[in-house]
Amino acid sequence: MYGVITEMFIEHKFLLGRPSFVILPQLSLPWNPHRPTDLRNNKPDIGFGRLTNTGAPWLQGGAEEKAPITMMRGLPPPNEVTEDGDFRDLIQRATAQASDQVKAAVKNGAVPCDYPIKWVVGCGPYFIIRAFGPYNQDELTTRLHRPNDSGDWLMTDLNREAQTTAKVKCIEEPVHLIGTSKAAAAVHEYLIEATALYDPDPKRRYVVPNMKYAE
Repeated sequence: MYGVITEMFIEHKFLLGRPSFVILPQLSLPWNPHRPTDLRNNKPDIGFGRLTNTGAPWLQGGAEEKAPITMMRGLPPPNEVTEDGDFRDLIQRATAQASDQVKAAVKNGAVPCDYPIKWVVGCGPYFIIRAFGPYNQDELTTRLHRPNDSGDWLMTDLNREAQTTAKVKCIEEPVHLIGTSKAAAAVHEYLIEATALYDPDPKRRYVVPNMKYAE
């Protein structure tokens, strides 16, 4: 699915013009960028944005993707997929990961700290576009998942209840199927909106208390 999502972004990049953004796959975002001894990091499956004059990434968005499930065989319409409990559960899992990725991006000064950041959250060829933040100080220190040696992740106690209810909880955002006109329109609108996150105001970057942000 990484290849499919990347191709989707590339198609829209050509329509928007080459300078609109660059694709940054598996970008490593330290969880505590000002604490070198903390080796934790978050890696969006795909990030996109620009590189600043110092070579540091400035993100405009990203994507967190889960593998397709059996019921998606034959590409049923999105309204059918939305009713599937396993799909809802996987979207919940991807949402937890995406939330941590946005928090890490905020703490790395890679996105504005006072503006909702939208992320593509998907399972197979189906996806939603979900907004995250702005986060307060306490929320920025709360990590909803942690990777293990296999690359999977474990839910925290705080989020296990959300996982339990995910299969019955409705997904509020529209579910889109890659390759349809509705999905193309949603992605293009998302990318156009995301361009506004470029040319950031340094005052809106997250600054760790008592520590100077490193340009």
